[in-house]
Amino acid sequence: MTRLGMTRLGMTRLGMTRLGMTRLGMTRLGMTCLVVLTLVAMWGAIAPLAIAAEPTSRPAGTQPTENVRFRRFDILIDPKGAPLAAYQVELIREAGDGVIAGIEGGDAAPFGEPPDYDREAMSRDRIILAAYTTDAQVPTSRVRVAGLVVRERGPAAVRFRARLVVAGTPEGKAIRADVVIVEGETR
Repeated sequence: MTRLGMTRLGMTRLGMTRLGMTRLGMTRLGMTCLVVLTLVAMWGAIAPLAIAAEPTSRPAGTQPTENVRFRRFDILIDPKGAPLAAYQVELIREAGDGVIAGIEGGDAAPFGEPPDYDREAMSRDRIILAAYTTDAQVPTSRVRVAGLVVRERGPAAVRFRARLVVAGTPEGKAIRADVVIVEGETR
């Protein structure tokens, strides 16, 4: 290349100095630029390999959401004609691999709001739900008092057992009632 051609490309002594080159070699700025460019090039080559790598906690070729599904359950209480103003229900997971993802309120007042529960118990095999109302109008027949959203994993379906700990009237008297848990529709 002629001297004139190098000038047109900006490769004069002044241009080379601006790029970090001197007659004796690279300046500190030139070396820094070279190191940064090398690191960027290496990251560009390594990053796709790291992103594509499968975690060792699941078999190769499986997706993280494989066999994961959500199901909804309804908790129903039948106070058998007595006024239902308060309840406490214990739910125990008997089968399947899953966790409670959410707890909803019942159909309507007075149990339309979600019941009280321990948030940390949602990931365990047992949870207690409780609610009470001071409303004048309380149900006397079968009513949906709460709903569960359960995240299941694996082939086995999650199954719960419900046990009524206590149910009471507006006056605070204990009543005999039945509790059932049934699979509900997705809302």
